[in-house]
Amino acid sequence: MPAQTHLTVTHRPVLILNGPCGVGKTTLAGAISHALLPLRHALFDLDALAWVYPRPDDDPFGQRLALAQLARLLPPLDQDGPLPLILPHVWETDADLDRLTDALPGSRITHVLLLAPVAVMEARLARREQGDALRWHRERARVLDAALRSGPFRRHIPDLTADTADMPPDRLARLVLDRTRWPS
Repeated sequence: MPAQTHLTVTHRPVLILNGPCGVGKTTLAGAISHALLPLRHALFDLDALAWVYPRPDDDPFGQRLALAQLARLLPPLDQDGPLPLILPHVWETDADLDRLTDALPGSRITHVLLLAPVAVMEARLARREQGDALRWHRERARVLDAALRSGPFRRHIPDLTADTADMPPDRLARLVLDRTRWPS
């Protein structure tokens, strides 16, 4: 019998941390994960699941690949029940979030949109990128910031929008958990 790679799990709590490059999605995800301990949960960096090059023209950021990988990883982790997931990633449109719901059927998604002034994101990016990568990430942060501030979501409206500029990650983590009541 072939191994099952896709399992429908009902009521899996999924916390997506959305926002431009450099806004602090991964940093906040780590702080939320720490705040949840000892609760069983997982944090997946979808960008890392898509580090394959070159990527297909129809999936330039590897989102489809990352979601397929995630769906394959979960069945063994769900042996004791649906594993709550924290997913920091850029979700630009309703179609992006539709792909997530298709990849994780039965999930209950909480959408947190993170924003910060462009200058703050650029300073953060300068601490982690250099050269051409820094230029690309700065430009991408500006484009994403403008796009996400324009309200692109019609069906997947964020449950919470938070500014990451003036609050330390541990306090912001507590605020996100308190305001969204995730994962309950």
